[in-house]
Amino acid sequence: LMPKVIPEEYKKTVKSALNMLAYGECTANQLEKKLSMKGYSPDSIEFTVDYVITRGYLNERRYLERLIDQLANQKLYGINRIALEIYKKGFSLALVRDNLGEFVSNIDFKENCLKLALKSKKPDKNRMYEYLVRAGHSSSDAGYAVKTVFNGDPFKDS
Repeated sequence: LMPKVIPEEYKKTVKSALNMLAYGECTANQLEKKLSMKGYSPDSIEFTVDYVITRGYLNERRYLERLIDQLANQKLYGINRIALEIYKKGFSLALVRDNLGEFVSNIDFKENCLKLALKSKKPDKNRMYEYLVRAGHSSSDAGYAVKTVFNGDPFKDS
């Protein structure tokens, strides 16, 4: 499908895409939007996205794995918040469905929830519990973390 002579606009679009990817990874969806906002034609955008994927400059699976690791182990988000962040980045649903289980299999969300609770310094149990749930943790993990931090029943104020 490669044209024999690559039009000048295609070269400019590819150069622009490579500059964007040098600053940080993104999904094919995000790259298309960014290139479109710069005014490139749909044909040159399609060519460029295929080009950067084929040559490995854009690898959504690798990006997804790194993003999940960062959200879980640095930001200490739970699975629900991670899913939301992934969705906002525009990853393909098939890619997420096929890889999410594998990428989160070795993450200890209960432990991360407890770490986040210890870091949070929320003044009471209810606030801490709500904070942990907003961070994407399950109600059982949040309950466990609150109980551990306050050393008692998570829903009874001491």
